Amino acid sequence: MSNDKPKRREKPFHEPPIHARHWGYQLALPWVWSGVTRFHRTSVRTGLENMPAPKTPTILVCNHQNGLMDPIIHCSFLPQHHIHWLTRSDIFYQKIVRALLFAFNMLPVFRRRDRLSDTRERNQRIFEVCVERLKLGAVVGLFPEGNHHGERGLRPLKRGVADMVTLAVNMDPSLLERLQVVPVGLDYEQYDGFQRRLGYRMGKPMDFRKHLSQDGDGKWTIDVAGFARDLAATLQSLMIDIPEQPVKGPDFVPYVGALRTTEREGDEFEAVRDDVKALAKVGHAEEIAAAAAKLRSSGVLEAVRLEDIGRTADERRRGRVLPWLLAPLAVVAGLALWPVLPVLKAQADKRVKDICFKSTFKTTVGMVVLPLFWLVLSVVAALGVGAQTDGWSWTAFGALYAFNVLGTRLAGSWYGLMRDEMGALAAKRFWAEGGEKVRVWSEYVNTIERGIKQGK
Repeated sequence: MSNDKPKRREKPFHEPPIHARHWGYQLALPWVWSGVTRFHRTSVRTGLENMPAPKTPTILVCNHQNGLMDPIIHCSFLPQHHIHWLTRSDIFYQKIVRALLFAFNMLPVFRRRDRLSDTRERNQRIFEVCVERLKLGAVVGLFPEGNHHGERGLRPLKRGVADMVTLAVNMDPSLLERLQVVPVGLDYEQYDGFQRRLGYRMGKPMDFRKHLSQDGDGKWTIDVAGFARDLAATLQSLMIDIPEQPVKGPDFVPYVGALRTTEREGDEFEAVRDDVKALAKVGHAEEIAAAAAKLRSSGVLEAVRLEDIGRTADERRRGRVLPWLLAPLAVVAGLALWPVLPVLKAQADKRVKDICFKSTFKTTVGMVVLPLFWLVLSVVAALGVGAQTDGWSWTAFGALYAFNVLGTRLAGSWYGLMRDEMGALAAKRFWAEGGEKVRVWSEYVNTIERGIKQGK
């Protein structure tokens, strides 16, 4: 009897099709846009004029913090472009799922954990497919950090973008002039919070060509390290990059939250971005760590939202009258929304442990549950009204469905505004009451700002 173990059967490789656009992506786009824009409140969206015209070969690069939510935000904000994304290969093995993913312009990327003997060859072929799509004028989306990470910072970049650029110009020399590399920075107020703010900042196309050179055989090569430094600096200029030194990043997070970065544009954003950047050189590191530990145990973080209280009493959020005036209308308009929100939250808390996927779960499930719920309500209304006439009323069905679609969007937007108003009231009480919580918060802020001054 042989002692040789049977060889493990490797998963097959499924060749993705070559296309720049797909009707499946186009059909899904309004549905995805509705889910994303209902869940997040986009308070800042700048630089979209930097996106090249449709049919321009483009590599879109972005920081990656919030799971699947990150790519579908890009798809929603750039509807004139079909964006092609790389995602983990293990979800492509089921035939029906694979057909859907290919229709949504998704391509598999193979990881070491897949334990394949030809991982490199498979990924090389996937990159070649990406280039074939770029030649047709596609937009390929890449996250150069490699995977998601639920903290507001940029991790060391992988070489995937550099490799794709090099492969592209070698496979098709015309891409040396046609190809564009466009950076985007995403900034979340709270990853999993309904109607919490989102900042979306697009930069100008990068000059990747200065990092290219030709060898003796005329083959293009790229300075990977130089390109990575340039790409990292560009992304850091568009996002909030909380440093991990000389104090661990979580110790800086409350201070950065009070800066309200997702509400800043232009010069204001550049100022707070530079304030965050300065944290990498702070002095008094041990004092800051101690002040942060004291803050976490004080109850401040559970009592108020930091973006509401600001760093000082003068920076606290101010209340407005309009949300209160709209409250009766919003409550009625959102009758088909309010029963669903607690269910989605409870299910997300139960089923999803990684905060980076909670908003994805809530959004994608909501995209299915809400329309079905509206459909049921509309059918009941049509039957009820129709019972008085011919047994069915298209007018009642259409009117109620349209009311729910528009009304729940109005109600959701109002909900975000109302959270700010409640936050403004809480901030007012916080500063007015004073006491130990205010003392601990002020000590924490002052310790960091002394450290910033010492580090300059």
